[in-house]
Amino acid sequence: MKITISVKRGIHKITCDDSAAVDNIICNDNKCSVDKGECYFVGVADGVGGNAGGKEASLYLLEQICESAHNTGDIEDVRCFFEEMNGKLLTYADSLKDKKEMATTLTGLLFTNNTIYLIQSGNTRLYSLQGNYLKQMTVDQTTYQRLICRGDFEVAECCNKNEIYGCFGGGDEKFVKSLRIESVFQDSFPRVVLITSDGVHEYVSIDDMEDIINAEIEDTEIAESLVCLAEKNGSPDDKTVLIIRKDC
Repeated sequence: MKITISVKRGIHKITCDDSAAVDNIICNDNKCSVDKGECYFVGVADGVGGNAGGKEASLYLLEQICESAHNTGDIEDVRCFFEEMNGKLLTYADSLKDKKEMATTLTGLLFTNNTIYLIQSGNTRLYSLQGNYLKQMTVDQTTYQRLICRGDFEVAECCNKNEIYGCFGGGDEKFVKSLRIESVFQDSFPRVVLITSDGVHEYVSIDDMEDIINAEIEDTEIAESLVCLAEKNGSPDDKTVLIIRKDC
């Protein structure tokens, strides 16, 4: 499979809180495109900007996962593994001055011997390309989405749409309780998987994403086009695009 990543620092931001991993870490205005015969973990972590230490949280979590992900087994082992990673992040945060509550979202795929697991905490999204259409396979762990799912549409429109209730870190183990882990793509892997941070998908419609994904251009250009369109549409946030393309 071919994996393409673009991480772009937000406008007027000094540091980039987004990080991405393909067994190695990509962050802070960097890009990569690699062919991988196999990999253990691919994902995007978006450090929570409202808490000090978002950059450190996303980097540390991905570093720990990439060092140890190949040791995981069945779904219970996977959950224990990610809870352990959360514990390490909490301990690390506690050792830093004024960063005890640093936090990060995480969405990615964990590849084991027999199963691919979707891992999600927060509002970073994963889509799969089915035909020419993108299917969103994650549900944002936000107060807004929770209210929408309950049918409280008027209340939802008045709330902070970016407020998340699921994340790694945050100074309390309760935030990882919403961690979603499930097996995916058991019959066949999609032609394309797309992972985006909210600096992208909050500003680019799924229709525009589909048009760009289906354009006859290289994945590096697809990633750049999504980032540029998000900026054009007013995104001030960090922006990360990760594309996994199945070998033909």
